[in-house]
Amino acid sequence: MILEMGAFAVDFSRERGGKIVALRRAGVDRNLLFAPDAPLALDDGGDTFAVAGWDEAFPTVAASAGLPGWGTAWRGFPEQRLVRNGVEHRWTMPGYAFERTLRAEGDALTAAYRWSNTTEDALPALWAAHALYPTTGLQDTRLPDAELVAGPQCILDELEAHLVRDARGWGIADFGRNGLSWKFFVPAVGPATLRYADVTLTIETDAGWWGVFLNRGRFGEPCVGIEPTTHPTDFAAEAPALGAGETRSVWWRLRASG
Repeated sequence: MILEMGAFAVDFSRERGGKIVALRRAGVDRNLLFAPDAPLALDDGGDTFAVAGWDEAFPTVAASAGLPGWGTAWRGFPEQRLVRNGVEHRWTMPGYAFERTLRAEGDALTAAYRWSNTTEDALPALWAAHALYPTTGLQDTRLPDAELVAGPQCILDELEAHLVRDARGWGIADFGRNGLSWKFFVPAVGPATLRYADVTLTIETDAGWWGVFLNRGRFGEPCVGIEPTTHPTDFAAEAPALGAGETRSVWWRLRASG
């Protein structure tokens, strides 16, 4: 299902939680998201998660606190309502209400979120926009110049051998296939930038953190994930709980220019 939003065309999959399988911008003749011909499929409780595109991971990323991997939002298609230059989605799942609004303005697409605990007890609540981007044609990456936090099974000394750090912040030195992957976190005190031969993607958020997934072939074809997230962890049990009746709102924005 393809929706035109200003300069963007967004292709949603009805079968997997409103997963965005393709994101295109006028003047750029390709999918901005990672979309291999045969994405790696990971089985989780009988559901298949494809390592590609953009999924909403909520209320966890990794299996944690009794929740399955990547949470529950991606497992069912949300209610949908069209708005000017955008679309609203609402997921209803046990214990939570979760909403996403996408709007296009000029060369930017903004995703705004709101989620609530609909129970009388505190619940785990970790969110990440699990957005993956191709490494083909990727010439430069920049992340804020801040201290890194290791993700699952990530050893920072090993990781830093694959990064560069200069006055512009952290960059990824090499995307070539070596069968490895790393997940790490950087405080979102500034934007993340991916510069390709044909377009520059500038990503901003108020969520607090960048989750960075550097996949050099351990999970299918190489790709890089720049994932706005609320906490520097993949495990909901390690993040602050969402209190009874509590609501939280965040946003992130992708600007495609040049």
